[in-house]
Amino acid sequence: MSKKNIESSVNDVIENLYDSCNGYKECADKIEEPYMQQLFQRLANQRERMIQELKSRAELAGVKPVESGTIAGAAHRTFIDVKSLVTGGDPEAIIKEVKRGEHHTIEQYKEALDEDIPADLKALLSQQMRTIETNLAEIDVQARTSH
Repeated sequence: MSKKNIESSVNDVIENLYDSCNGYKECADKIEEPYMQQLFQRLANQRERMIQELKSRAELAGVKPVESGTIAGAAHRTFIDVKSLVTGGDPEAIIKEVKRGEHHTIEQYKEALDEDIPADLKALLSQQMRTIETNLAEIDVQARTSH
């Protein structure tokens, strides 16, 4: 795989991590349940660490990492804003959007892992994807137990 393709694949994941980090911060501000606030803030902090870890590993592989998220991510957060206002901050609506975003993030990881990227980057991406899958399961459990 060319360096340009590796860079594109890795940067797609990094952009998505920025988007989800910002989305979690926003959700933590919008949802009223303290345990969900704490969960979303913890996940935002985790995403910040994942971004830094992936950016560092990418730089070691000669990839210039991006420094921000995507326009689509900002639009998704705007959608959460609008939906939150319309539904009165309904936790179920917010959680549904968070889960949709997590599924998208996992797909970004799968696409990157399908590429011929260096083994150390592939190992890190695999580990991070498993973390996100675990987070998604935790969000499901929290959502079910909060009602």
